Amino acid sequence: MGDPVTMAMMAVKVGGGIMEARNAKKQSQMQAQSYERQAIATQIETEQAASNRARQYADAMSTESAGQAAYGRTGGGGTGRALAQNQLSSYNRDSSRILTAGDNQAKELNQSASNTRTSGNMAMMSGYVNTAGQALGDYNKFKKGQIPSKGVKSKTYGQS
Repeated sequence: MGDPVTMAMMAVKVGGGIMEARNAKKQSQMQAQSYERQAIATQIETEQAASNRARQYADAMSTESAGQAAYGRTGGGGTGRALAQNQLSSYNRDSSRILTAGDNQAKELNQSASNTRTSGNMAMMSGYVNTAGQALGDYNKFKKGQIPSKGVKSKTYGQS
């Protein structure tokens, strides 16, 4: 049929191209998983920060109530109510900001993971198409009796 050395070289070249394409996809999958783990960690940190802010609010209200009680007041008067309202408003703003920032960062990381997976799939397909194109070109040259790129053709094979 033909020179077995050249055929083997073409087979190795195709095998290498396929492995390279698969490795590109595997690498992108690992990077995507890293982004997803970062997104989960960000969400956990966000929940912890919001919880800490809620504790700060509760502590401030407790301190204010204790201070009012020390003076024999219930905290229901104008100043006590204003302070409580101010603390609540501050808590709501801070909580909203913390949650929004954390959610946005997690969404960005998840989007990066998705983009990385897409890029890996595209790199794999591109590698397959490129490898197939090179293999067809080499096979065409082989059939015409030319030496494919980086291939070796034995001139003595089959001769006595």
